[in-house]
Amino acid sequence: MNVKPYVIAIASITMDGKIANPYIRNRFTCRYDLERLFKARDEVDATIVGAQTVIDVDGTYTPKTGKQILRVLIDGAFRVPLESKFFNSPAPALVAVTERAPRAKIELARKAGIEVMEFDKQVDVEVLLSKLTERGIKKVLVEGGGAVFWQFFSRNLIDEVRLTIAPFMMGKGTSLIEGDSLKIDQSPRFKPVKWYLCECGREVVIHYTRE
Repeated sequence: MNVKPYVIAIASITMDGKIANPYIRNRFTCRYDLERLFKARDEVDATIVGAQTVIDVDGTYTPKTGKQILRVLIDGAFRVPLESKFFNSPAPALVAVTERAPRAKIELARKAGIEVMEFDKQVDVEVLLSKLTERGIKKVLVEGGGAVFWQFFSRNLIDEVRLTIAPFMMGKGTSLIEGDSLKIDQSPRFKPVKWYLCECGREVVIHYTRE
């Protein structure tokens, strides 16, 4: 795909590269990291997030400034309840579903003013980005989780990565990328362009851009 928005991936990870485990499903980094996330949302025209992330962290996924950005939910089976905070916000919401989504729930969502984009067996993130481009979206923030990150990274659709590394381990859990194994020459390449110690004094922030 030649034309797409500028795509930023943002995530908080442990030293062993995990974003969650059965004991930790909510944010585990400091308040400064949360402030950086809100600022990142304010930079973009849309955010993209997966179903499990919204189920684990039931939020609005909007900037603190009140800027009205489009929130895109990738939810093939349409598991996120319509009563969630994600769908009950003044900011516009779009949910990308597949043929696994209940037809009745799709119709209820549309009646409630929620935009639904339908795909066949799997949400095609390249097509999704193309559709966002058509509606004037120029910059997108992808917030996870691991399966969603995999779809974007494995297709080399990420232009910038912002990571906050927390100083502890999770062991077995959800990795930043949850997908098939890649050979080194199959992986998209990034270079670090900015890194610093967080104001809390414990976490490290690294920004990468695609080579």
